[in-house]
Amino acid sequence: MRDRCRRHLGFVATVLALALGLQGSATSEGGSIPETTIIKALKEADAHFDELSSSQRAILWVTLLEAGKQVEACKSVEVVAEFLSLCRHLGNADFAEFFQEKTERVASQKPACYLNAWSSLDAQLRDCNREALSHPIYLDQADINRALAPIDANRPGPHFFGEPSSRNEGN
Repeated sequence: MRDRCRRHLGFVATVLALALGLQGSATSEGGSIPETTIIKALKEADAHFDELSSSQRAILWVTLLEAGKQVEACKSVEVVAEFLSLCRHLGNADFAEFFQEKTERVASQKPACYLNAWSSLDAQLRDCNREALSHPIYLDQADINRALAPIDANRPGPHFFGEPSSRNEGN
């Protein structure tokens, strides 16, 4: 019980820092929440997602909404990667819809950033994110593929569409 209380207090403290940063950023020119705060809050959200989504829903969504803004802007590959790590929680319908919207947008509008974040994930999370993008809700599949394919083909590391040489073998 004490450990659970500590976890909640740690998450609440992180989100309070996030909220205070939000309040401060509204008054400063171009201010934004430090990426370390967002990453810490997302790590906490990931570790305790089910518990937070049932008992601390408002706090969880403050974190997700701010992270979503940073994901769309793609100022930090690390923030995008941490957000993509939440793919394991797509069983939550509200979150799944939100996750789809943000990932479809960043994949189509900032494909290099998306692919750099995606490639930093472990194989299981890469597969989860690939599967999520293969069933888009908000954007056309062809548009997403058109944005990702040229960048994916010309970069090292794991490839979203498979190894470039194996793509043409069936032709």
